[in-house]
Amino acid sequence: EQLAADLERRFGGRVAPMSLDGPDADPFVLLVHHRHRFSSWDPIRPLFRLLLPEGFPAHPHRGFETVTITINGGMRHRDSMGCKQEYGDGEIQWLTAGRGILHEEMWLPDDEGRAELFQLWLNLPGRKKMVAPRIQVFSPTPLGGTHASILGGRVGDDRAAVDVLGTDVCFL
Repeated sequence: EQLAADLERRFGGRVAPMSLDGPDADPFVLLVHHRHRFSSWDPIRPLFRLLLPEGFPAHPHRGFETVTITINGGMRHRDSMGCKQEYGDGEIQWLTAGRGILHEEMWLPDDEGRAELFQLWLNLPGRKKMVAPRIQVFSPTPLGGTHASILGGRVGDDRAAVDVLGTDVCFL
């Protein structure tokens, strides 16, 4: 078990989706943990990149939000609204798909070839499903005197840097 974990950390990656089912899960749809390693010494990587891009080519979203929390490395984003941006190393992208957006996200590994993030999918309430799509990138708001940060919502007088359209929730 330890050997497998060491090999994964050094050479591979992991995609661990956690589906959140049932009426009690709403607004939470999906939580995915991505951890990848891109080695410049990998002789197969250039060939693989010719067949499959490193990331998620253009795909649609509608009626929900994605909250992408980067740990190591980052993402290169572009979309049907003409937005092109890069974010990473602790930054967060809050994408409100609303009435629909076509976008792509490609990996930007850090200097050691690592890329790690969590992505949370949040269902928008029915009355907000057709809002205009938008994207916000920000760094978490530190919560005074703790090691917690506010990703969305409000705690006391402290408020996250992102404007949340969906259900009034607080992410720490």
